[in-house]
Amino acid sequence: MGERLQRQGALVLKRLRADSTLTPQRLAQLSVQLRHAGVATPRCHYDERHHLLCYPWQEGRSAREWFATELQASAHDWPGPALLMRLLAPVVALHRVPPRWELPPLDPWRRIAPRLGLLDERQQRAVVYPLQQRWQRIGQDCGVILHGDFHLGQLLLREHDQAAQLLDLEDCCQGPREFDLGNFAAHLVSSAPEHRFSAAELQRQLDALSAAYQQLGGEPLERQRLRLCAQLALLRRALKLAEQGQPPVRWQPLLEWLAQQP
Repeated sequence: MGERLQRQGALVLKRLRADSTLTPQRLAQLSVQLRHAGVATPRCHYDERHHLLCYPWQEGRSAREWFATELQASAHDWPGPALLMRLLAPVVALHRVPPRWELPPLDPWRRIAPRLGLLDERQQRAVVYPLQQRWQRIGQDCGVILHGDFHLGQLLLREHDQAAQLLDLEDCCQGPREFDLGNFAAHLVSSAPEHRFSAAELQRQLDALSAAYQQLGGEPLERQRLRLCAQLALLRRALKLAEQGQPPVRWQPLLEWLAQQP
């Protein structure tokens, strides 16, 4: 488990990030509300004494671990259509919940802005400014409840029925549904350490996500906004990899591709 997670018997104890958009008390309340609305997510409660969130421990497998195993087997088309629908089911259910509870609006720059110092002025002009302008034109839509950081690491496939559970709601907010899907695609195409970024693979994943999302009953996705959200997520990924000291072969192709986008 990570530094913020600790297992104690049948419970998982979690300490929130300092920049969480929601308080622990609100998160505990939100988990109950979303479960009642049909979203597959663990119910949690707030431990006031230790200032931690408490979840019931569930036997299962992280979708991220599964992805890593499949990559070793050279399954580059992972996940297939059936598995993709299973992975997307919880977030489709989340997006269909009427946003009747007060949640903060999405700020797509929250995790990007603190790392912009890693880019020189030329890179900022070529990559960041065009993305900011496009977001102002087509990105600002506060229509649904978002997970806010949806990727494979936020999904647990339960051992007893292989159903996907949506984890880590601390970035929940309101914004365009395309943000969660773009983030998911960006993680898929930038998570494999041995492979360079492929624009063709990104488009394949975006098309597959759109088809599976609508097949599950989700609203049609706006194509340009979906691509923009994936680009923002790839910028965030590139900056995070650079901050971690990863070799340029992992993050430089992302920046080069983003600089070429109209």
